[in-house]
Amino acid sequence: MVGERSEDGEWQWDGTDWIPAQTQNNHRLESSKPVSEKSGLGSRILMGFIGLLMSIVIMAVTFYHRYEIRSVDLNEAHFDPIRDSMVNLSTLLSLVIVLAIVTLICSILTFIGFGFSKKALLGSSTIMLLILLACVWIELDIVQTIFGDNPDNSINWRMNPLTMPPTLFAYCNLAGLAAMGLIAMLSRPKPESSLQLERPF
Repeated sequence: MVGERSEDGEWQWDGTDWIPAQTQNNHRLESSKPVSEKSGLGSRILMGFIGLLMSIVIMAVTFYHRYEIRSVDLNEAHFDPIRDSMVNLSTLLSLVIVLAIVTLICSILTFIGFGFSKKALLGSSTIMLLILLACVWIELDIVQTIFGDNPDNSINWRMNPLTMPPTLFAYCNLAGLAAMGLIAMLSRPKPESSLQLERPF
């Protein structure tokens, strides 16, 4: 009888000869590979595009904001209370630019499908977000040192903690990181133990 298995379960009758019973299972596993490869390609392209766009935007706006800070003459007397904070902020923004370049490279490698590019992309984006949060804290401290807690200053979006430039950069980073993390989570291959193999008849 076609499909009948031997007593030990290792052989199966195909109508002519006894063949290893595992052969059909292997065929089924192999037939599922093209689907997973296609879904992996789509997730790589989408993650790479998001990382590419996010890194270019953050790199450009951070470079401009750092230029604004560097153009200020900190030797003037009224900048004494915030001079060190301004220098620290400029240094952190430089680090953000470097991390944006690293994220850009990781995004390109994700397009190509290089080794641990996805993990590197998520890692560099996470570190960049932490540095941006530190920039938010320093810039908020600078604003409060100069203007105090005057509620009139909240009208200026650059002095509002929720809309300061580093905060806006952090929003962009967080949105990109969340999108890439969700894509990476949804594109994980299912474990082999969860694959349901059809029983031969």
